[in-house]
Amino acid sequence: MSTWPAPARDAALHGVAGEFVQRTAPHTESDPMALLVQFLVCFGAAAGRGVHYQVEATRHHLNEFAILIGPSGKGRKGSAWDHVEALLGDVDREFAQRCISSGLSSGEGLIFEVRDAADGDPGARDKRRLIIEPEFAQILKVLAREGNTLSPVVRNAWDAKPLQTMAKNAPVRATDSHVAIIGHITKDEFLRFVSGTELANGFINRFLLVGVRRSQELPFGGRLQGKELERVRQAALRALRFASPPRQLTFDPQARERWIEVYGPLSRGEEGLIGAGHPPRRGARRPPGRDLRHARLRRADRLGAPRRRARGLALQPRLRPLDLRRQPRRPHR
Repeated sequence: MSTWPAPARDAALHGVAGEFVQRTAPHTESDPMALLVQFLVCFGAAAGRGVHYQVEATRHHLNEFAILIGPSGKGRKGSAWDHVEALLGDVDREFAQRCISSGLSSGEGLIFEVRDAADGDPGARDKRRLIIEPEFAQILKVLAREGNTLSPVVRNAWDAKPLQTMAKNAPVRATDSHVAIIGHITKDEFLRFVSGTELANGFINRFLLVGVRRSQELPFGGRLQGKELERVRQAALRALRFASPPRQLTFDPQARERWIEVYGPLSRGEEGLIGAGHPPRRGARRPPGRDLRHARLRRADRLGAPRRRARGLALQPRLRPLDLRRQPRRPHR
């Protein structure tokens, strides 16, 4: 795309997540999509890995990775996260205090965060982790270092596989972990630091790339009162409790027919990302993760066709590849 993505349609703001965005948006300069995407990723992380959708022998859980791409400062990416974090602190304080981290620098470090118990080490008390990286350019720089293990470990974390490295001095292993990642970056940084290797090896296509920008000007900020989100807090709390026991999600008959209809287009590669062909996002192998999270938010065990149609079409413009054609690469410092 050579222009800014079209706004998401109103149908994207559905259910509990949609009400959170609609009640918060008038009181913030943040992009509504920054609020929505971070809310869904955050809820999926807090819900844990009990819920899954199965494709062949593979279980797909509620964890998701997303990168918000927008101007520094003026993109209000961090402001949107502050609203999500404040709500989460009221809904699941233990998760907010213990399970949100930042500072990814190596695969071994990520594994240690969610490690198993071994040899006197009690291991991680909680295997849920939401990684927030407001300077995602630093992560892309880390990936370029010779011998760094972060990329394969992150890819395995998205796939909900056991995490480990074969390092002699760091034989730490993590099983049944539940890792979600949110990154913030500018377009120029993304173009400069993302490498062809990470485009080709599946690292980048595990992330939703979402364009965001300031939605309005509020010189004195907003005046969002806590009571305005009380219904959202209560609904999110009930949804988290409902999502705790192990469950397998399925399609209802209408949704199954709809998925058959769109699966082909979603599975084909397309041109666009940084001016080069790229494989389809891995989410095409499963129902879009936001649909899984919406199902849990409304405390349902099935994905329904009407809502699936609305969300699948409503979010598509904003999630299309942005105009990320590569500029002449400047030398790394």
